Amino acid sequence: MLKIHPRIGSKRLLLRPYIAEDAAALARLGGAEAVADTMLDWPHPFSAANARSTIAAQAASYQSGRAVNFVVERRSEPGLIGGVELSSLDERNRRAELRFWIAEPEWGQGYATEAAGAALRFGFGELGLHRVDAMHLVRCARARAVLQTVGMREEGVLRERVRQGDAWEDVALCAVLSGDSARTSAGATAVESATV
Repeated sequence: MLKIHPRIGSKRLLLRPYIAEDAAALARLGGAEAVADTMLDWPHPFSAANARSTIAAQAASYQSGRAVNFVVERRSEPGLIGGVELSSLDERNRRAELRFWIAEPEWGQGYATEAAGAALRFGFGELGLHRVDAMHLVRCARARAVLQTVGMREEGVLRERVRQGDAWEDVALCAVLSGDSARTSAGATAVESATV
């Protein structure tokens, strides 16, 4: 039996499940060099075939309870502008990992913060999580700012954890717990039903 994938609303955004028709936008926007340069593990170039297989894998991960992946789109203008996910879901320890990206033309408008905040509230409220981790490249000040704004605290630096091009990069590990009060600072969330 298929599980119903949630939709999450925030002030300006709708977080919804990926559909096959998102593949072209995912490849074009998610595959941009500037986006890939900010991510720990992201293909570049991101082909249409990569995008289709990513969308299929995300649906399977949701059905198996390993992740909840959302398209980020504006309420006022449908269409993918980014993605946010709670991955590595661990029911026993009630934890997950937050990941997000926003298309480069939309940077600086607060969409990443709003989407990450909505995903966290969903994780703590609907999934009953106790802890959510996130990692970012130490050099990515924008990602650090998003995570701090949604209440995450840096817990340490993982030296040379990932390789970007020809260089090893340090990664910051951040987390927020269900009892931390700052996590609710990015607006209200409404959960709606949707089919996968």
